[in-house]
Amino acid sequence: MSNSTSPDPRLLAKAPKKLKNLTAYIIKYNGSVIEITPEISEISIYESIFIPFMYGEVTIIDGSAMLSTFPFIGQEKLRLIWDRENKTIEQEFYVTGVFDVVQINDSIGAYGLSFTSEKQMRNAFCLFSKCYKGNSAEIIAKIYKEYLQEDIVQLTTGALSHNVIFPYTKPFAAVDMVKRATPAEDGTPMFVFETLYGNKTYLNSMKQMLEQEPVIKLEPKNIVNTDSVSGITSDNMDNYRNQVYSMNLTKAYNTLDQIGAGSYGAQTVMIDIGTKSATITDFDFRQHAPPISKDWISQFFAFENVPNAEDIPGSNGVRVNGIRSTKLYVQNRNSLAYDDYPNLNSVDENVLAGMRSYMKRLTTTSISIHMNSITDIEVGKTVELLFPRFSPNLGSSDDISDRVNSGVYLVSALRHYIKNAEYTMSIELVRDGMGKDASLDPNGSVPNFGAPLRKKVDLLPKLDSKLAGT
Repeated sequence: MSNSTSPDPRLLAKAPKKLKNLTAYIIKYNGSVIEITPEISEISIYESIFIPFMYGEVTIIDGSAMLSTFPFIGQEKLRLIWDRENKTIEQEFYVTGVFDVVQINDSIGAYGLSFTSEKQMRNAFCLFSKCYKGNSAEIIAKIYKEYLQEDIVQLTTGALSHNVIFPYTKPFAAVDMVKRATPAEDGTPMFVFETLYGNKTYLNSMKQMLEQEPVIKLEPKNIVNTDSVSGITSDNMDNYRNQVYSMNLTKAYNTLDQIGAGSYGAQTVMIDIGTKSATITDFDFRQHAPPISKDWISQFFAFENVPNAEDIPGSNGVRVNGIRSTKLYVQNRNSLAYDDYPNLNSVDENVLAGMRSYMKRLTTTSISIHMNSITDIEVGKTVELLFPRFSPNLGSSDDISDRVNSGVYLVSALRHYIKNAEYTMSIELVRDGMGKDASLDPNGSVPNFGAPLRKKVDLLPKLDSKLAGT
């Protein structure tokens, strides 16, 4: 006869905030292994699309003199193992330091250990000088393979091929140099990042990440069990899975900052020392870097009497994407540096201006969420968010969602947090516009005014033929 009171293993696997078989080991500098699971109070692990490695902290309550007899000297490895939902985590990190050592009473103390991925440790002692030739994404993959001992998952291809010399550069700095100078094949910036559950390093573009299908739908809600007969079972546990405990829209639509940064319209001066020329060109974000999410800058948003720009006759001024006096970029180039592939400085001016604009606008809307732990959620993936509308719900037919701030978001950062055997996540969601169901101008037609792009203008006079030969 079966025991009806025994816990359902499927329920344990899905229970909110719960994880199973948490185990932590320290591998000492001399290779010996010690389990420290009972001494751990908190664990935090961070992943972000803006950082190529994971890092974290663990808090230890020490009553066995580990700090003084072990000892921790920042040369150990930390191995973490746990089960959550249908996945098992087994990750190994390098301990990088000890911090916040405090005495609790006569026999017990507490302190934190900082740790990081192996690739950051390898980056610290890899200084190389080498020339690479080929597609920009392939150059990044080669640097990872040769110096960080890792095969990355390449989900995008670079738009351009280059001849690049790295003079005594570290791997992360070299990769960052390529990412800042050249876009993915879709014209948006490339990102290199690591995830915990994927246990891999990914190379992807901003556009591809934002256009992914969401892995889950999130909404703030209080879950109440309405089944008084069977109680909470594994069958109705899915209602609790995507529970959001708190939500905070931390930043949104900072138009003033974006205008000043040249995100909408700007100028670029390109100085080519190879051909002894200098040109100026205009940037328009709607033409060179159109929003991936729904555009948040109203077509009616315009200014009159803009310096160095003429108001269009019969209009209400100049739209922000037609104003060029917001930012002046200076780009140095040597178009004769290589006979075959160009170098990183030869990228078109408006391609670079578009990348800068995309990077600045990626965090147009930023939302911070504390929620139940879900193994499907990783940085670089998207979620569908139902943001509440701040008004009373007067009936079942009312739309309770905020159409401007709801919709699909990219997970840009994630904190795995374990404390008192409870596992939660804090995630940062970002995107470059509004929700697809929002509408700024439902009853008006788009005005046809702005400032047309100028053709490239040569800023230097033609050199005298006699002077040119000297």
